[in-house]
Amino acid sequence: LIWTISRHINQNELKMEDIFESISNEICEMVKRKINMANIFRKPDEAIIIIQKGKNVLDKWKKEFEQTKRDIEDEQTVKRWDFQKTREIFAPPIYMKTVLCDIEKACTIIQEFYAILGPDLKQVTGDSDKIDMETDKVKDEVRKLENFNHDIFNHKNESRWKDLFQ
Repeated sequence: LIWTISRHINQNELKMEDIFESISNEICEMVKRKINMANIFRKPDEAIIIIQKGKNVLDKWKKEFEQTKRDIEDEQTVKRWDFQKTREIFAPPIYMKTVLCDIEKACTIIQEFYAILGPDLKQVTGDSDKIDMETDKVKDEVRKLENFNHDIFNHKNESRWKDLFQ
């Protein structure tokens, strides 16, 4: 796709950069639509699969861009296939992948807590009330993540997200 577009558009770098930035933003939006923060932590096993797919899509976008760049430069029709806005093109997907890694880590931790705080521990300890209290604490922390009322994938909210995630 990238290679085809680049062959059909004249050498006006601004137009190409704008197209690539639009592609990048659309890919990020597509991934973002799959991540429903209001309930992603309710089924951590399923969430991890969705998150990994999202990370793969973001990685593939960057790899395809880089491969296309190499292919075009190898054709020797263009010496260097560089753009001034490459950082802007890839900053959103790179940041999004960072947040997805955080969410994946949270899902893994949630899985571990629920595995530990399950019926086996209640049976071993004989103290269901304390185990239930600890489970409620985990659920309270999860609710904080679910109720984050900012766009977690917007770099402008990075410090808020990092504070909450910690």
